[in-house]
Amino acid sequence: MKTMTLVLSFSIGFNLFLASCNVGSIANQENNSTSTPAVVDSIGSSRERNSYQEINLNELPADVPTKGNSPEELALSAFGTKEVEGLVKEDVEVDTSNPERATVTIAQTNLPDDSVNSIRYRIDFKREDSQWQMEWAGQQFICQPGRGNQNWSKELCD
Repeated sequence: MKTMTLVLSFSIGFNLFLASCNVGSIANQENNSTSTPAVVDSIGSSRERNSYQEINLNELPADVPTKGNSPEELALSAFGTKEVEGLVKEDVEVDTSNPERATVTIAQTNLPDDSVNSIRYRIDFKREDSQWQMEWAGQQFICQPGRGNQNWSKELCD
């Protein structure tokens, strides 16, 4: 069976949304099957991950859980702001459209930092033993004016 990956990306404001799926052919021309194509969700696709600077999950503090009942709570525990200073804004999006995988995106904007204006985290989870296991994490940055990238990038700010 031949497999093709379809990727859709769109943005709303500063948020970039990515979705992909693998579509397998239903049958070759010799088979007159009338079934529909198999669709397999691949939220953790490396194509989307490549636009993020990978975070080594083994370097998270020992008290940060990486397995539990809620991907959102796990992601916020690891990467959410502990204190929101001034005008810092934190937006959280959770994609659980696949019952076996989830992606949490946390965007923190208007940071009180001289070089980094915004950080966006992507955290991928897989279902394991009826719980969610953190599988991969990455980060992107928007720099302060004159300090580097003004769009989401995995490149560090100056």
